[in-house]
Amino acid sequence: MDTTELGFNIYDIRDFFDNSFVKEYEESVIGVREYFSIKLNVCQKKIPYGDGCPSWDMDFINHMDNLLDSDFAYLQKPTYYHKETDKIWAQMDYNFIKACFEYFEKENIDENVTNSVIPGVSTISNGFYHQCAFAGIESLEEIKKTRESEKDTIIIDYMLMNDDINFKLMKLFNGGEELPMDCKARDFTESEEKVINLSTSKRQRKVWLNILETKHFHPYHQDGQGDRNRKFTCLNYPNVGRTIKDGGLFRYYTNDDSYHETLCNYTEVIILNHSIDNDIVGNLHHQVTKNHGEVRYNVYNTFTA
Repeated sequence: MDTTELGFNIYDIRDFFDNSFVKEYEESVIGVREYFSIKLNVCQKKIPYGDGCPSWDMDFINHMDNLLDSDFAYLQKPTYYHKETDKIWAQMDYNFIKACFEYFEKENIDENVTNSVIPGVSTISNGFYHQCAFAGIESLEEIKKTRESEKDTIIIDYMLMNDDINFKLMKLFNGGEELPMDCKARDFTESEEKVINLSTSKRQRKVWLNILETKHFHPYHQDGQGDRNRKFTCLNYPNVGRTIKDGGLFRYYTNDDSYHETLCNYTEVIILNHSIDNDIVGNLHHQVTKNHGEVRYNVYNTFTA
């Protein structure tokens, strides 16, 4: 199906790269999955949570805190500093998200649940996001230190190959070699101003890891318009060997309310083109079906002008 009119395209890298590149990328994905697991095992357990995304409102936390057996009153206290808004926000942590999905499983609640049934449930993905896995590549000094360790070059090697893939596909989607932002493939290792997750207002690239553990899902939702300066979002999936039975499918809805699903292995890449019409991209209805397999990773890359 041609999804251009919906503001995004789904690509299979095997259509654009030779077998040698695809095989090397698969090996990189296998390595980076282990790397992510090690990093997350540390950062997910810290309280207060120092990673992830703010809870923009308290509807979901308040509702679920009344239903869960454990006491999550501590989440009422804002602990997460958000650079863009210069404010401290409350935040869902790993323990809260885990308890929510245990409750959903017990009550037979799945990805079709809506905010009218559980207030704010579409915001649960705020608890899926992690930047801690990219701490070794968020400055040129950190990149230098990372390269001094043979094991830790895994994340750099993986992100460099992601750049090769994403920039080629963004140009394809945009219809030419020029892109509407001042970023180039692999430049995050060359200039301090181009590094990933730069802590100043000049940041052009933001990357985080979206984690879907077994029996987790992302309910039906829209992303909204968000940052009007965003030009592209690239979704890479460092997963190998997933099948339809494993779930964790990206499900999107067309204008006639029918839906289509995509299996999210490393060979699939989803490119959202905000430069065409940011409102169309923001209005896309989509969800991620329940994950019946091992942890499903999604590397979320955004590019702004």
